[in-house]
Amino acid sequence: GVLFDTFDGESLDLSVWFPAAGSTGTEPPRVEGGELVYDAADQFSINSHASFDALLEHSGEDAYTLRLHLRLLDGADPETIVSFGIKTGTDQLSINETGFMFYSYWSDPSIGGGGRLNAYCYQDGTSTCTQVETVWSPWDELFYTMVFEPETVTVHVGIDDWSVDPADPFMQYSHQVTDLAANGSVFFKLQSGPDFAVGEVSLDAAGQIAE
Repeated sequence: GVLFDTFDGESLDLSVWFPAAGSTGTEPPRVEGGELVYDAADQFSINSHASFDALLEHSGEDAYTLRLHLRLLDGADPETIVSFGIKTGTDQLSINETGFMFYSYWSDPSIGGGGRLNAYCYQDGTSTCTQVETVWSPWDELFYTMVFEPETVTVHVGIDDWSVDPADPFMQYSHQVTDLAANGSVFFKLQSGPDFAVGEVSLDAAGQIAE
């Protein structure tokens, strides 16, 4: 599958996204100024129409790569979390589905206010990995690049743009997911939440770190 959206239209592109089953919201996130905006409690979670059953079948330059640009809205509570992942089924994001889930913390008071990324891997309802990395300063804008290979996930984080050092990842770990589509097709999922915007999301097998 291939996912690409820079949110240049006037509303959520329903040819790219569908409302996640089980989401409590009834309204789509807004699209404004080239961003997808979550700023209301009644907005629903979304999943990609594109499926990614082959996510772990390629390596190196052919590996599937997720690029996700996140921004904390001005004046928002920095202690909120953005949740996203690549998981089984059409329901909203759930931690024990087969696949990958991420919690992105803008500022976590438990670590002195720095930013944090939690990564979780599951196979058939069983945890296969948990990885946590922190930074000393809080974040308010993030450019994630995540490379998925047969045995590992590599995460790069840009603060001002997509520029990263491929030789110095923010996080790299063994996921131990052996059969990603064991319980059905997997989709990119974005959980509704307070006061954040998405400037771009892409997921495909280009496998290139953005320059």
